[in-house]
Amino acid sequence: IDNNYCILCGRCVRVCKEQNTNVLDFMGRGITTKVSTALDKPLHESGCTFCGSCIDACPVNTIMERDRWQHGREWDLEKKDSVCTACASGCSVVVSKKNGKIVKVNTKEDNGYMCAIGRFGFDSLASSNRVTAPMIKKAGKLSPATWEEALKAAADGLKKAGGNAGFIASGSLTTEEAYAVQSLARDVVGSPNVDSTVSAYAGGLISAIRAMYGDNGTAMLSQADLHSADCVVVIGADPSQKKQKLQEADVMIRRRAQAGAKVIVVSTEKTDLAGHQNAILLQVKAGTDAALLAGLMSAVFAEGASPSAKGLDALKNALVSVDDAASTSGVAAEQITVAAKAYAAAKNPVVVIGTGVSMSEEASLQALNLAAVKNAGVMALLLEANGLGVVSAGCLPDLGAGFAKIKKTGKGYGEMKSGMKALYLAGNMPETNFKSDFVVVQTSHLTALAEKADVVLPMIALYERSGSIVDTYGKQKTFAAAQDAAGVAKDGAEIAAELSLVISKTKGFKVKDIAAA
Repeated sequence: IDNNYCILCGRCVRVCKEQNTNVLDFMGRGITTKVSTALDKPLHESGCTFCGSCIDACPVNTIMERDRWQHGREWDLEKKDSVCTACASGCSVVVSKKNGKIVKVNTKEDNGYMCAIGRFGFDSLASSNRVTAPMIKKAGKLSPATWEEALKAAADGLKKAGGNAGFIASGSLTTEEAYAVQSLARDVVGSPNVDSTVSAYAGGLISAIRAMYGDNGTAMLSQADLHSADCVVVIGADPSQKKQKLQEADVMIRRRAQAGAKVIVVSTEKTDLAGHQNAILLQVKAGTDAALLAGLMSAVFAEGASPSAKGLDALKNALVSVDDAASTSGVAAEQITVAAKAYAAAKNPVVVIGTGVSMSEEASLQALNLAAVKNAGVMALLLEANGLGVVSAGCLPDLGAGFAKIKKTGKGYGEMKSGMKALYLAGNMPETNFKSDFVVVQTSHLTALAEKADVVLPMIALYERSGSIVDTYGKQKTFAAAQDAAGVAKDGAEIAAELSLVISKTKGFKVKDIAAA
């Protein structure tokens, strides 16, 4: 912050207050007035989350990125539109380059938001643990190899396993990359064992969506519109700027709360979001979310809600009384009634479902029922950039691309994790405890999992990629590469296509086949 440039327009102060970060404000009087933090403390001691919203708001470069010095004027920069894939929010961004190197990333939309990871995390492209060339394990140690050697080693291991090979796609992949992985498994290797990491933290939610809305149920998630919501119900989620967790969702919800919307938080603990003045906290005992939601719906019906959704007559018969819900969940009946009044009065509510309940099909189904009571938008707060897209691309054990029926159901994530003859793990994933005789890891960074692999295939990352994702709001976003690939790393779809041709010259596919599909 260089206050010599400041014109005291207050834009940085307003944006900080609007998202409820409340770090910047005016300090002093008269000619000594300046923008600063409480008690003029340094940013890192002020509670600042370093999201950089003030940078985008500032019209005169009073506030700028520290590493922007000597990286060129704005008119010197080459700019490209892209999408941040650090998390499921999929923020639209502008990537600025100088001499072929990324020097800045900022939001594309006026009054938009992106977190510190999205804004400054592009330096991960030059991280010391980037995988820029293929590797094969020899004598217990990964050694550099050519693409031909690595693809042949991977092909030999997968062919040998055949139907006992497992394929897991990470939600960090693009939809096109995920489609290529399931096609490699089913059409080339002949294995039905395909799943995604989404099953590890949201399997119950995916099952509930399919049970309620059919196999293509994820399409209904595009109804969610936080920008105009007048009531937001947050179930089993703890989005937080301070904890660097799902920050964009936290900011969007807080902005609505600042505008007067009610926020109902259903959680086992008092989250940061529950501390907002417009928040109503329903703090439940662990495992009682379904009962609490059943009682909450009873109270909403008592307030006169008359939804048009089908199947609600049967739902009404399955509800519990507010008193029973209070007894089971530990939430006071009066508090449940207060929340029900706020939800029943809403004209444009949104129900946010987090990973705190997404592994329970019963709790997830009740959350979807709550949304149906008011025809509310549903937002699945997944952890990965393209969880919804990877699922729709066919990375499920019992459904193919586009949720098409398949002839044979394969093993799911949990079964494959317990032991397979060969495993193909595509994308970055934190899990390392996979049991397999042979492991191929397609990754952008040398993670703990990649170090255990027999073959490592280097994949492009972040702004080196092109393709599409489906964000947590259920909207598809398409983007092009803004940076050249590091080393000889390749797009995940290209890797799968080349591997398919090595495995079978007659049954293999090409990248153009993926684009056509």
